[in-house]
Amino acid sequence: MILFTGKLPEGIAGFQAMVLRYQLRVTAYSGFLFSDYPPFDFDTSSPEPGGTPVTLNVVPALEDRNRLTVGLRLLWVIPVAIFAAVIYFAASVVWIVAFFAVLFTGRWPEGMQQFIVKALRLTLQVNAYALLLTDEYPPFALTPDNGALDEV
Repeated sequence: MILFTGKLPEGIAGFQAMVLRYQLRVTAYSGFLFSDYPPFDFDTSSPEPGGTPVTLNVVPALEDRNRLTVGLRLLWVIPVAIFAAVIYFAASVVWIVAFFAVLFTGRWPEGMQQFIVKALRLTLQVNAYALLLTDEYPPFALTPDNGALDEV
């Protein structure tokens, strides 16, 4: 749609935001970052409806999209997607080690938890860029923690 009209339809952007939001909640729950089962909330609005400790606010770029950059997006995302995959693999290893740390101590090691949260944030930024929700290129770095996964 963006290639032909230069605009991202709000319904498609809302659906993509809902998918990213639910994927994040399930990943965080299955990775024991929080203990409440994620609700089956399929609200397609872009702002976070709340209700869980893990939040994701997506502000999609709907208007004035550059058709050329949208057409080349799949090529441009490759380097940062490889970087994010390496970071996510490392986070998966840390997750396994953290599982045993939590099992034996009853609490998350702070550094491990922060690394995993930052890896999830980077993965979400790459996914939002690849899904054409934003034109801002994801960083080749782990962004500082602001207390919640609420910025893409």
